[in-house]
Amino acid sequence: MIILKHATPLDKVEKEQDEDSRDEECIPPAARPRHKPPVPPIVVVPTELADPDKDKVHQNIQLLTRDLLYLSEVIRAISDGDIGRIEDFLPELAKMFRGAGSNNYCVEILHFILNLKYIWTPEFAYVSLYLGTKFTEEIYRDIMRDNMLVNISGLEGHSMPIDLNMEHLIGQLKVIGFCGCYSILSILS
Repeated sequence: MIILKHATPLDKVEKEQDEDSRDEECIPPAARPRHKPPVPPIVVVPTELADPDKDKVHQNIQLLTRDLLYLSEVIRAISDGDIGRIEDFLPELAKMFRGAGSNNYCVEILHFILNLKYIWTPEFAYVSLYLGTKFTEEIYRDIMRDNMLVNISGLEGHSMPIDLNMEHLIGQLKVIGFCGCYSILSILS
């Protein structure tokens, strides 16, 4: 449906609609069909005549398919809780947003990449574990990457971004209602 809606050349559809409207003027209203076909007919071009380098529809379908595959891979990486795969796709997402004219999203993704690569390094969260009376172990924790995705169910493939988890909690609070009872809040959190 996406391909038929966005990849059909408009000039062919408009010509066909103009011809149909002229034909309908000659037909009495009672004899006219009650509905028009939902999609324009598909024109098949023989393969020896089709040139992919000149065919804009073919090029647009390839770009749309590539972008949808990127999107599905990012969604799958989020569900799997794999921040490394998400980081690999961030530059491509920035390019897609820039190409679509969504400059603010592009700038935010670029800022996020800057933070991940140069600001939130493992040294950013240098931790010394304190057990008893002395520091026993010094470790590096990647605190920012480890806390971007959360899997509250514990099932594989059910991770979600932390902000989406907060939206779910807010939705539960709205359903239950907050009557000033902190015992209910302690159960939810």
